[in-house]
Amino acid sequence: MVNDQAIQIVSRIVKESKQDLDLMNQKPDTYEHEIRKLYAKHGFEDKYDEVHDFFTRVEGNHRTLLHHKSKGMSTSTWLHQWLAVYEEEDSNFLPELLITIQQDMDIETQEGAFGLTLQSGKTESKSAVRSLFKAITLQTNLQIVSFEQFHKDVPNIVKSEIRAIQKAIKANMGDSFDVPTKEFITLSMLKVQETSMDETLQSYRASQLASIVDSSYTILKVGYHLANGSVRMSDAMEYVMDRTASRLEALVHSTCKRASEKTGAFVGRVIGSTFGPAGALLGKFVGTAIGGMVGEKMSNMISSGIHKIAPIVKEKINQGLEMVGGVIDTGVTKIKNFFGW
Repeated sequence: MVNDQAIQIVSRIVKESKQDLDLMNQKPDTYEHEIRKLYAKHGFEDKYDEVHDFFTRVEGNHRTLLHHKSKGMSTSTWLHQWLAVYEEEDSNFLPELLITIQQDMDIETQEGAFGLTLQSGKTESKSAVRSLFKAITLQTNLQIVSFEQFHKDVPNIVKSEIRAIQKAIKANMGDSFDVPTKEFITLSMLKVQETSMDETLQSYRASQLASIVDSSYTILKVGYHLANGSVRMSDAMEYVMDRTASRLEALVHSTCKRASEKTGAFVGRVIGSTFGPAGALLGKFVGTAIGGMVGEKMSNMISSGIHKIAPIVKEKINQGLEMVGGVIDTGVTKIKNFFGW
């Protein structure tokens, strides 16, 4: 999906934008204006609003989810409530969404598509969303493990440290500078997409690239804070999974808002290609690119944090492959084999 040309493109845009990003670091109140200018400079002015709205939606979702969890609601129940909203216009939206995601993510179950048919009722849909979230959680856990050794690739990719991105990684979880940082990283992925011959990468909407960037950035930032001891292991795991749910809903919302087709099947294909094996592999490249932007020293520290959490995550993956409601996630197994453990 990515090659030496992609590496050169990321390196070039990082070096060209280094001064602009460092200036934003000194004047954070100007970031939205400056990032928009960068998008325009590289020919992506029409993509900025989609990317910015996506990241803003993720942040809002995360705050709302934490509020509902404080009242005793589970993450999967919160996710089901949001996804069920789209059934008001199309009663088949949620079943079609879930059935298509199952197919595109290469998930096999003992009962078909999370046990769903187009005649399934709300109870079945709620259970299916829970199974979906477990399957996507497996994919997220696998991506965490894939970054265990990512620092070894960093010297070969981007050789230009950016203080603004280092500062964003060091800042508290959910810091206000996370959004512009991820918007810039997404811009670099749009440049890679522009010259790529890969059909899957070419098919991604800007919000899909933003979703993959959000996933990789979140994992690496968690790794840094695990390494310096500012976050507990259990809190780190919960944060990553809550962000996953927030990101999933934001991508559904963005697709329904901006795409000409709004059926559950179409949106399901968007989700499946983003959260499935192809998205995970692109996410690995994104993570390595971020590592180059923060430099070898910080990358080594991030990797040491991921080393701390990896044994727990691997155990969860192996348990999940055997126990998640009858789900045998062949997509996860394929990526697991690809990364060699």
